[in-house]
Amino acid sequence: MNITSTCSFEMLVVDTFPSIACIDNQTRLTNAGLNSYDVSDTEFDPSFIYNGVYNPSIINDYNNKCNPCKYYFSLGVTTVVWTLRDSFSDYTMATCLMDITIVGNEQITITCVDNQTRSTDPDVFNYMVQSTEFDPTTYAGNISAGSIINNYNHSATLANAVFPIGATTVVWTVRDSISNDTATCSFDVNVFDDENPIWNTAVNSLDRTVYCGQFTLMDSAQALVPIAKDNCTSSITITKTHGTFVANGTNGDGSYTNTFTATDAAGNVSVIFQQVITALSLSIDASASSNPVSYGSSATLTATVSPAVENIQVNLNLIMEMEVLSITM
Repeated sequence: MNITSTCSFEMLVVDTFPSIACIDNQTRLTNAGLNSYDVSDTEFDPSFIYNGVYNPSIINDYNNKCNPCKYYFSLGVTTVVWTLRDSFSDYTMATCLMDITIVGNEQITITCVDNQTRSTDPDVFNYMVQSTEFDPTTYAGNISAGSIINNYNHSATLANAVFPIGATTVVWTVRDSISNDTATCSFDVNVFDDENPIWNTAVNSLDRTVYCGQFTLMDSAQALVPIAKDNCTSSITITKTHGTFVANGTNGDGSYTNTFTATDAAGNVSVIFQQVITALSLSIDASASSNPVSYGSSATLTATVSPAVENIQVNLNLIMEMEVLSITM
């Protein structure tokens, strides 16, 4: 008696369609002394997958070879298309592409402007940079956006930057976007104050007219001082030069001319401020007090001042005369 048994199973065969994958876009520097880059080995080759049913053929559209080894790329951007084909049917199964950028292998350099000296802007104690006057004059290398920066306002330009009074050293740095090398240069910005103080007190506002004998008013007029302001500091020194009395005619009229100057901390001096104090004479009539007074009696002394003004101090001197009538021995 023959006894048999059987079994079965299924096999699922999955066909993976061929594929190709390029590397990321690449950037290279030119070879020394050349304007091109020589490809090294298989650095730009793609990866691919095929299932063995096909007879794969890989080629690129740059040199029509299976790889660009022993070939070169010129300056600029070159797009390379890789193609995976069936070598029997010449059927294109997959493609991919990549960009190869070749940039000049220049030495990175930067040149700053010379040291700069500026005066403060009107009515302020600093200087605002005009346009690109303080930016580097030249730079070279593989420079991309954001590759140039300074240590003052940390940007690629000093346009509209504000510099204070004194010396400020600015350092510019440029970075090669490919080699990452850097170059620097520096210069000094010297800002000084050359703006003179100006007077806040109006011209002629301190002029006064007093009459002889108005001593209190004269003292008050002489004590007046004009007020000055400055663009940089509140530390202002006001210097007064006292004028001497200059007579006007022979009746006692005359004037004092005082002058003032304001000096700021930088030594800048204002224009001269002038104060004129005019002194006018008075007519004093004391005739009513000139009658003889008997010895042992009293009298009231009076004087009339013309014109009639206030705060006049009049000193009357009493002259005493004694007449000797006889002397008995």
